[in-house]
Amino acid sequence: MAGHRIDMLDIQRIIQLKARGESNRSVARLLGINRKTVNEYVLHLKTTGKDFFELEDLDETSLASVLPQPKVFIKPDAYQELSDMFPEFKRSMQSSGFTYLNIWEQYR
Repeated sequence: MAGHRIDMLDIQRIIQLKARGESNRSVARLLGINRKTVNEYVLHLKTTGKDFFELEDLDETSLASVLPQPKVFIKPDAYQELSDMFPEFKRSMQSSGFTYLNIWEQYR
């Protein structure tokens, strides 16, 4: 859950597999999702107070209301400044006498 919510279909598959008795590790392997992501979703789904059989019966909108909102990451100003400098860095790299030290000092 580190920034991106996985597809609703994957969340429904997690619920189905957990209702069948699969372990978090096997769910992660079967769906190709990181094991820690599966652990976080399962932990959050357990805090709803419903078992996986009840969660299986929920439609997408009801299930979405149970899940946490995805985290929004705000890029710091330094990131934007650095991104703006990339075209200049590219030109510098193609000129003679280029060194990475010069670019680093320019950025710093």
